[in-house]
Amino acid sequence: MRKITYLITLLCIIAINSYAQQVPKDSIYNLSLQDCINYAYEHQDSVVNSKLDVQSAEYKVKETIASGLPQINGSVNFQDYLKVPTILFPNGKGGFQSFSIYQKYNNTFGLGLNQLLFDGTYLVGVKASKTYKELSARNYTRSRIEVNVNVTKAYYQVLVNAEQIRLLDANIKELKQQLDETTAQNKQGFVEKIDVQRLTVQYNSVVNTHDNTLRLLGLSYQLLKFQMGMPIEYQLTVQCTCRYINWAVSAVASTYISFLLRKSIVKNTSVIDPIIGALEDALVIGAGVGLAQVA
Repeated sequence: MRKITYLITLLCIIAINSYAQQVPKDSIYNLSLQDCINYAYEHQDSVVNSKLDVQSAEYKVKETIASGLPQINGSVNFQDYLKVPTILFPNGKGGFQSFSIYQKYNNTFGLGLNQLLFDGTYLVGVKASKTYKELSARNYTRSRIEVNVNVTKAYYQVLVNAEQIRLLDANIKELKQQLDETTAQNKQGFVEKIDVQRLTVQYNSVVNTHDNTLRLLGLSYQLLKFQMGMPIEYQLTVQCTCRYINWAVSAVASTYISFLLRKSIVKNTSVIDPIIGALEDALVIGAGVGLAQVA
């Protein structure tokens, strides 16, 4: 029995050590908004893939242009006959005489030059490859803009939830003090019991709201990590500055207001939804850029 206990303990120690080795040492981050955006530019899959597409398009343009440039081809052949081929001729004496026209070692050198003078498909191919490069560059820019917007919204949501928890903590402390004072006064007969019950219900409601907001804060951090392309097991904290709180609340509120306005505009006008959405994203991006510059 003791041997089994030692074996289980040893296996647990090995498992803990292996898990500790898998977790990077630099997995704790305290980032500002601009740091989160820069991190997303380097690790978000959509941005990384778009950047690779741009590089691939650049190589494709060079490959297409190179196909019309002068082409020089060279070749070298070396041949070694282990047994030189021979031809037999009658020697007039009833026998044969061997004769060979081959050499044991044979070297061959070749050099060629090709130049494309004119080909319509080549011109079309070059133009098409350059267009493809421009589209890849625009897609890369669009990916960066989308990541910027998503990270900014997720960052603001974390700030809002953190500030809401701070306010709820202050409310809980204040309600707890009022509840204790009212309970003491009720025992002395100065207040009615219904006042104690009313404060108790209010206190429990605020505590439940605090717990829900705390869970929502954890989900907000997970969403921010997802938008940044950061592994879930990494520890992330944001640099919460008081002057950003009002901006964060306004940004989140304006997101919902602009969503409702967009639905109303699309419903009552002939303007298509993507155009309104592009204008909405442009406003959010402008606010995020301004905030980053102030920071």
